[in-house]
Amino acid sequence: MIQIKNDYLKCQEVIKKHSKTFYKAFSQLQDENKRNAVYGVYAFCRYADDLADKMQSKTQLDQLKSELDAFVKDGKMTNYIFRALKDVSEKYYPKTFDYAPFYDMILGQYMDLEETKYETMEDLFVYCQKVASSVGEMLVYILEPKGDMKKLKQVAYDLGIAMQLTNILRDIGEDFLNNRVYLPETLMKKHGLTHEMLANKTINEQFKNTFDELASIAYAYYDKAYQNFDAFNDESRLILTYALVIYREIIAVCKKEKYDVFSQKCYVSNPRKIALIKEVNAHE
Repeated sequence: MIQIKNDYLKCQEVIKKHSKTFYKAFSQLQDENKRNAVYGVYAFCRYADDLADKMQSKTQLDQLKSELDAFVKDGKMTNYIFRALKDVSEKYYPKTFDYAPFYDMILGQYMDLEETKYETMEDLFVYCQKVASSVGEMLVYILEPKGDMKKLKQVAYDLGIAMQLTNILRDIGEDFLNNRVYLPETLMKKHGLTHEMLANKTINEQFKNTFDELASIAYAYYDKAYQNFDAFNDESRLILTYALVIYREIIAVCKKEKYDVFSQKCYVSNPRKIALIKEVNAHE
Protein backbone atom coordinates (compact mmCIF):
# COMPACT_ATOMS: atom_id res chain seq x y z
CA MET A 1 0.00 0.00 0.00
CA ILE A 2 2.80 2.40 0.92
CA GLN A 3 4.73 1.32 -2.20
CA ILE A 4 1.94 2.13 -4.66
CA LYS A 5 1.22 5.41 -2.88
CA ASN A 6 4.85 6.44 -3.32
CA ASP A 7 4.78 5.27 -6.95
CA TYR A 8 1.79 7.49 -7.68
CA LEU A 9 3.47 10.42 -5.95
CA LYS A 10 6.39 10.01 -8.38
CA CYS A 11 3.95 9.91 -11.29
CA GLN A 12 2.26 13.04 -9.97
CA GLU A 13 5.60 14.84 -9.86
CA VAL A 14 6.19 13.91 -13.51
CA ILE A 15 2.94 15.45 -14.75
CA LYS A 16 3.31 18.43 -12.42
CA LYS A 17 6.76 19.16 -13.83
CA HIS A 18 6.19 18.48 -17.51
CA SER A 19 2.58 19.48 -18.21
CA LYS A 20 1.18 22.24 -16.07
CA THR A 21 -1.90 22.39 -18.31
CA PHE A 22 -2.83 18.73 -17.88
CA TYR A 23 -2.03 18.88 -14.18
CA LYS A 24 -4.18 21.98 -13.75
CA ALA A 25 -7.09 20.19 -15.40
CA PHE A 26 -6.87 16.62 -14.12
CA SER A 27 -5.90 17.49 -10.55
CA GLN A 28 -9.48 18.80 -10.31
CA LEU A 29 -10.82 15.21 -10.38
CA GLN A 30 -12.49 14.49 -7.05
CA ASP A 31 -11.77 10.75 -7.06
CA GLU A 32 -8.20 10.14 -5.88
CA ASN A 33 -8.05 6.80 -7.71
CA LYS A 34 -8.94 8.50 -10.99
CA ARG A 35 -6.40 11.26 -10.40
CA ASN A 36 -3.68 8.73 -9.67
CA ALA A 37 -4.61 6.65 -12.70
CA VAL A 38 -4.26 9.69 -14.97
CA TYR A 39 -0.89 10.48 -13.40
CA GLY A 40 0.27 6.89 -13.96
CA VAL A 41 -0.70 6.91 -17.63
CA TYR A 42 0.92 10.30 -18.14
CA ALA A 43 4.19 9.12 -16.54
CA PHE A 44 4.42 6.23 -19.02
CA CYS A 45 3.79 8.53 -21.99
CA ARG A 46 6.27 11.11 -20.71
CA TYR A 47 8.98 8.51 -20.28
CA ALA A 48 8.50 7.24 -23.84
CA ASP A 49 8.44 10.80 -25.18
CA ASP A 50 11.61 11.74 -23.31
CA LEU A 51 13.54 8.89 -24.93
CA ALA A 52 12.77 10.36 -28.35
CA ASP A 53 13.06 14.03 -27.36
CA LYS A 54 16.53 13.49 -25.95
CA MET A 55 17.47 11.72 -29.19
CA GLN A 56 18.26 8.54 -27.30
CA SER A 57 19.19 5.48 -29.26
CA LYS A 58 16.57 3.14 -30.68
CA THR A 59 17.92 0.59 -28.19
CA GLN A 60 16.24 2.35 -25.27
CA LEU A 61 12.87 2.41 -27.01
CA ASP A 62 13.38 -1.28 -27.81
CA GLN A 63 13.98 -1.82 -24.09
CA LEU A 64 10.78 0.03 -23.18
CA LYS A 65 8.81 -2.07 -25.67
CA SER A 66 10.32 -5.24 -24.17
CA GLU A 67 9.31 -4.06 -20.69
CA LEU A 68 5.78 -3.39 -21.93
CA ASP A 69 5.69 -6.86 -23.56
CA ALA A 70 6.73 -8.47 -20.27
CA PHE A 71 4.16 -6.41 -18.37
CA VAL A 72 1.32 -7.32 -20.74
CA LYS A 73 2.25 -11.00 -20.97
CA ASP A 74 3.38 -11.82 -17.43
CA GLY A 75 2.50 -8.78 -15.31
CA LYS A 76 6.20 -8.03 -14.79
CA MET A 77 6.79 -4.62 -13.21
CA THR A 78 10.27 -3.18 -13.73
CA ASN A 79 9.77 0.23 -12.09
CA TYR A 80 7.32 2.62 -10.44
CA ILE A 81 5.59 3.40 -13.74
CA PHE A 82 4.69 -0.22 -14.42
CA ARG A 83 3.63 -0.73 -10.80
CA ALA A 84 1.27 2.21 -11.25
CA LEU A 85 0.01 0.82 -14.58
CA LYS A 86 -0.68 -2.53 -12.91
CA ASP A 87 -2.92 -0.75 -10.41
CA VAL A 88 -4.58 1.26 -13.20
CA SER A 89 -5.22 -1.93 -15.18
CA GLU A 90 -6.80 -3.72 -12.24
CA LYS A 91 -9.07 -0.78 -11.44
CA TYR A 92 -10.09 0.46 -14.89
CA TYR A 93 -9.08 -1.59 -17.93
CA PRO A 94 -11.30 -4.47 -19.13
CA LYS A 95 -9.88 -7.99 -19.07
CA THR A 96 -9.81 -7.90 -22.89
CA PHE A 97 -7.74 -4.68 -23.02
CA ASP A 98 -4.89 -5.21 -25.51
CA TYR A 99 -2.71 -2.22 -24.57
CA ALA A 100 -2.72 -1.08 -28.22
CA PRO A 101 -2.63 2.63 -27.24
CA PHE A 102 0.55 2.02 -25.21
CA TYR A 103 2.20 0.30 -28.17
CA ASP A 104 1.02 3.13 -30.44
CA MET A 105 2.75 5.63 -28.16
CA ILE A 106 6.04 3.75 -28.50
CA LEU A 107 5.59 3.48 -32.28
CA GLY A 108 5.11 7.25 -32.39
CA GLN A 109 8.41 7.74 -30.59
CA TYR A 110 10.14 5.45 -33.09
CA MET A 111 8.76 7.77 -35.79
CA ASP A 112 10.38 10.72 -33.98
CA LEU A 113 13.75 8.99 -34.17
CA GLU A 114 13.36 8.00 -37.81
CA GLU A 115 11.27 10.73 -39.49
CA THR A 116 12.49 14.29 -39.89
CA LYS A 117 9.67 15.63 -42.06
CA TYR A 118 6.15 14.79 -43.22
CA GLU A 119 4.97 15.09 -46.80
CA THR A 120 1.20 15.43 -46.39
CA MET A 121 -1.35 16.30 -43.73
CA GLU A 122 -2.48 12.66 -43.78
CA ASP A 123 1.08 11.57 -42.96
CA LEU A 124 1.14 14.00 -40.05
CA PHE A 125 -2.21 12.72 -38.76
CA VAL A 126 -0.76 9.20 -38.52
CA TYR A 127 2.01 10.57 -36.31
CA CYS A 128 -0.42 12.63 -34.20
CA GLN A 129 -2.60 9.58 -33.62
CA LYS A 130 0.36 7.58 -32.35
CA VAL A 131 1.78 10.17 -29.94
CA ALA A 132 -1.35 12.02 -28.82
CA SER A 133 -4.67 10.35 -29.63
CA SER A 134 -3.28 7.19 -28.05
CA VAL A 135 -3.08 9.03 -24.71
CA GLY A 136 -6.78 9.80 -24.89
CA GLU A 137 -7.54 6.15 -25.61
CA MET A 138 -5.64 5.19 -22.45
CA LEU A 139 -7.64 7.70 -20.43
CA VAL A 140 -11.22 7.15 -21.63
CA TYR A 141 -11.52 3.92 -19.62
CA ILE A 142 -10.59 5.90 -16.51
CA LEU A 143 -12.74 8.96 -17.17
CA GLU A 144 -15.87 7.15 -18.43
CA PRO A 145 -15.59 3.37 -17.93
CA LYS A 146 -19.27 2.67 -18.67
CA GLY A 147 -19.70 4.90 -21.70
CA ASP A 148 -20.06 4.34 -25.46
CA MET A 149 -16.46 3.33 -26.14
CA LYS A 150 -16.68 3.96 -29.89
CA LYS A 151 -17.79 7.56 -29.31
CA LEU A 152 -15.28 8.05 -26.49
CA LYS A 153 -12.42 6.85 -28.69
CA GLN A 154 -13.51 9.27 -31.42
CA VAL A 155 -13.21 12.10 -28.90
CA ALA A 156 -9.77 10.79 -27.94
CA TYR A 157 -8.72 10.80 -31.60
CA ASP A 158 -10.03 14.29 -32.36
CA LEU A 159 -8.73 15.94 -29.20
CA GLY A 160 -5.37 14.22 -29.62
CA ILE A 161 -5.01 15.56 -33.17
CA ALA A 162 -5.93 19.08 -32.03
CA MET A 163 -3.52 19.09 -29.11
CA GLN A 164 -0.61 17.64 -31.07
CA LEU A 165 -1.08 20.19 -33.86
CA THR A 166 -0.99 22.83 -31.12
CA ASN A 167 2.29 21.39 -29.83
CA ILE A 168 3.69 21.43 -33.35
CA LEU A 169 2.79 25.10 -33.86
CA ARG A 170 4.21 26.11 -30.48
CA ASP A 171 7.45 24.17 -30.97
CA ILE A 172 8.31 25.00 -34.60
CA GLY A 173 11.55 26.75 -33.62
CA GLU A 174 12.70 24.19 -31.07
CA ASP A 175 11.90 21.29 -33.38
CA PHE A 176 13.82 22.86 -36.27
CA LEU A 177 16.91 23.09 -34.06
CA ASN A 178 16.55 19.33 -33.56
CA ASN A 179 16.32 18.80 -37.33
CA ARG A 180 12.61 18.09 -37.19
CA VAL A 181 9.96 19.78 -39.30
CA TYR A 182 6.41 18.68 -38.59
CA LEU A 183 4.77 21.24 -40.88
CA PRO A 184 3.64 19.15 -43.88
CA GLU A 185 5.70 19.76 -47.01
CA THR A 186 2.54 20.19 -49.10
CA LEU A 187 1.26 22.89 -46.73
CA MET A 188 4.59 24.73 -46.78
CA LYS A 189 4.75 24.62 -50.58
CA LYS A 190 1.16 25.86 -50.83
CA HIS A 191 2.10 29.04 -48.94
CA GLY A 192 5.66 29.40 -50.29
CA LEU A 193 7.34 28.66 -46.96
CA THR A 194 10.83 27.20 -47.27
CA HIS A 195 13.17 25.37 -44.91
CA GLU A 196 15.62 28.24 -45.37
CA MET A 197 13.03 30.66 -43.99
CA LEU A 198 12.59 28.40 -40.95
CA ALA A 199 16.36 28.22 -40.51
CA ASN A 200 16.53 32.02 -40.58
CA LYS A 201 13.58 32.32 -38.15
CA THR A 202 11.74 34.41 -40.71
CA ILE A 203 8.27 35.47 -39.63
CA ASN A 204 6.77 36.60 -42.95
CA GLU A 205 3.41 36.19 -44.69
CA GLN A 206 4.42 32.75 -45.93
CA PHE A 207 5.09 31.62 -42.36
CA LYS A 208 1.97 33.26 -40.90
CA ASN A 209 -0.29 31.78 -43.59
CA THR A 210 1.13 28.30 -43.02
CA PHE A 211 0.76 28.72 -39.26
CA ASP A 212 -2.81 30.01 -39.61
CA GLU A 213 -3.96 27.15 -41.82
CA LEU A 214 -2.58 24.51 -39.48
CA ALA A 215 -4.12 26.42 -36.55
CA SER A 216 -7.51 26.43 -38.28
CA ILE A 217 -7.28 22.64 -38.68
CA ALA A 218 -6.44 22.33 -34.98
CA TYR A 219 -9.42 24.54 -34.06
CA ALA A 220 -11.71 22.36 -36.20
CA TYR A 221 -10.59 19.24 -34.33
CA TYR A 222 -11.06 20.97 -30.98
CA ASP A 223 -14.63 21.81 -32.03
CA LYS A 224 -15.29 18.28 -33.28
CA ALA A 225 -14.05 16.77 -30.02
CA TYR A 226 -16.09 19.18 -27.89
CA GLN A 227 -19.28 18.32 -29.75
CA ASN A 228 -18.99 14.75 -28.42
CA PHE A 229 -18.06 15.60 -24.83
CA ASP A 230 -21.62 14.62 -23.88
CA ALA A 231 -20.38 11.01 -24.04
CA PHE A 232 -18.68 11.64 -20.68
CA ASN A 233 -20.11 12.00 -17.19
CA ASP A 234 -20.50 15.55 -15.87
CA GLU A 235 -17.22 15.67 -13.94
CA SER A 236 -15.06 14.20 -16.71
CA ARG A 237 -16.70 16.46 -19.29
CA LEU A 238 -15.85 19.49 -17.16
CA ILE A 239 -12.23 18.38 -16.67
CA LEU A 240 -11.79 17.75 -20.40
CA THR A 241 -13.26 21.15 -21.18
CA TYR A 242 -10.69 22.74 -18.85
CA ALA A 243 -7.91 20.91 -20.71
CA LEU A 244 -9.34 21.85 -24.11
CA VAL A 245 -9.77 25.58 -23.52
CA ILE A 246 -6.37 25.97 -21.85
CA TYR A 247 -4.52 24.02 -24.53
CA ARG A 248 -6.34 25.76 -27.37
CA GLU A 249 -5.31 29.09 -25.84
CA ILE A 250 -1.66 28.27 -26.62
CA ILE A 251 -2.36 29.06 -30.27
CA ALA A 252 -3.83 32.45 -29.32
CA VAL A 253 -0.73 33.18 -27.23
CA CYS A 254 1.53 32.36 -30.21
CA LYS A 255 -0.40 34.83 -32.36
CA LYS A 256 -0.39 37.44 -29.62
CA GLU A 257 3.40 37.10 -29.53
CA LYS A 258 3.42 38.01 -33.23
CA TYR A 259 4.00 34.39 -34.27
CA ASP A 260 7.41 34.33 -32.61
CA VAL A 261 7.77 30.62 -31.89
CA PHE A 262 11.51 30.76 -32.53
CA SER A 263 12.99 32.76 -29.67
CA GLN A 264 10.59 31.63 -26.94
CA LYS A 265 8.16 28.93 -25.86
CA CYS A 266 4.65 30.36 -25.78
CA TYR A 267 2.57 29.26 -22.83
CA VAL A 268 -0.66 30.18 -21.07
CA SER A 269 -0.02 32.10 -17.84
CA ASN A 270 -1.46 30.78 -14.60
CA PRO A 271 -3.79 33.80 -14.13
CA ARG A 272 -5.11 33.21 -17.66
CA LYS A 273 -5.65 29.51 -16.92
CA ILE A 274 -7.64 30.42 -13.82
CA ALA A 275 -9.70 32.91 -15.84
CA LEU A 276 -10.42 30.29 -18.52
CA ILE A 277 -11.51 27.76 -15.90
CA LYS A 278 -13.84 30.36 -14.38
CA GLU A 279 -15.31 31.00 -17.83
CA VAL A 280 -15.93 27.29 -18.30
CA ASN A 281 -17.56 27.00 -14.87
CA ALA A 282 -19.86 29.90 -15.72
CA HIS A 283 -21.09 28.24 -18.91
CA GLU A 284 -21.11 24.52 -18.16
